[in-house]
Amino acid sequence: MQEDVLKVLQDLDETTLHTVDILSHFRSELSHLIQDPDPFISKLAHLLLLRHLKHCPQDVDVLLSAFVSCLESQDSNVVMAAVPSIPDLVLLCKGKDAVSLLQKLFELSTQTLYNCSADLNKAIQACIQHTFT
Repeated sequence: MQEDVLKVLQDLDETTLHTVDILSHFRSELSHLIQDPDPFISKLAHLLLLRHLKHCPQDVDVLLSAFVSCLESQDSNVVMAAVPSIPDLVLLCKGKDAVSLLQKLFELSTQTLYNCSADLNKAIQACIQHTFT
């Protein structure tokens, strides 16, 4: 079953390189799959959700809780699959949601054994660059 899910996600990845708007039909499924313990599935689901959010940034408010749930997961695979997508997600968020994501990433970096300081640095640098452009 996992192999079938991965195959579908790979097909969706290839298809949406040209037609991003079809991802809106898969938001709910992708928001569940980013919490899948299989790192291949969750990473690809993150990639696809970020692709959708870059195309439809108005959906950030709807999908943000799924990303936060990943960061709060007890499963280290789920957490570590989510961390690399946070810098891009921070740029798509507004105001206190972006600050909240940065704070979560900081807490993971300083209060756990997760090594996500590089992703935190990338998120901060992206915010600085975005502010001055």
